[in-house]
Amino acid sequence: MIAIIVTCRSKKHYFHNPTPAQEVYSAAYAFPPQRDFAKKVYDEHYIISTKYGLINFDTPIEYYDQVVFTRGKGHNKLKTKGVWSENEKLKWEKDLKENIKKLLSRKEIERVDLHLTTSYWNVIKKEFKKHPKIKFIPQQRNSPLVKTKYEEALRKYNGDNIEECLKIISTISGEEKEIEKTFYHPEDGEVYGKARDVWKKFPYVDLGGLHRVSMKRAKHHRGWVIDESLINQLKQQKGYKLYRINKT
Repeated sequence: MIAIIVTCRSKKHYFHNPTPAQEVYSAAYAFPPQRDFAKKVYDEHYIISTKYGLINFDTPIEYYDQVVFTRGKGHNKLKTKGVWSENEKLKWEKDLKENIKKLLSRKEIERVDLHLTTSYWNVIKKEFKKHPKIKFIPQQRNSPLVKTKYEEALRKYNGDNIEECLKIISTISGEEKEIEKTFYHPEDGEVYGKARDVWKKFPYVDLGGLHRVSMKRAKHHRGWVIDESLINQLKQQKGYKLYRINKT
């Protein structure tokens, strides 16, 4: 048996009651194709959550808006929204590593593939980079490319070519160039730059969702728009920073 571990997502569906994690995180642009690939290829499926630790795809969780960890530089950090105390951080790390070790200790588990961003991989890299059952699968920097890569890998998977598919996913590619612009938000004001600049300042956004807005593939993401005239059409919904555009 082989298992997969992926990361949680900042964009989530809001449900009134605890709901399987894979449904909550499916609101994120890149998660559904990654989930579909995981369920097609792997026997067991896990998510690293910044609130719940290591959980199964089907573990019921409540909606939360928490992207909390520690300070770092650029892409190699987990974004901060209310920095944890050192004790909280260490406990989260310890529990996560212990749960991964338990998974690896099971005789029927032949391999665990870590489909993680660099920020999450760096947290556990020291302990697991040389483990014979561990394989780290690098991720694309931009969520639209993550989505494209997993969709391509799923199409090409024939039941016996997992390594070929993993190469598709992990081979870093370029994409249509994003240009700097002004992003507008009814509560959080303006940010000039690219989607990543907004993401750095406001961790609640999903980078893939905001990138779609930046590339004019979506009108808004959690209230962020590039067409300032849409600000007056935004109506807030229940849940943290959730909006819809009123039809005119």
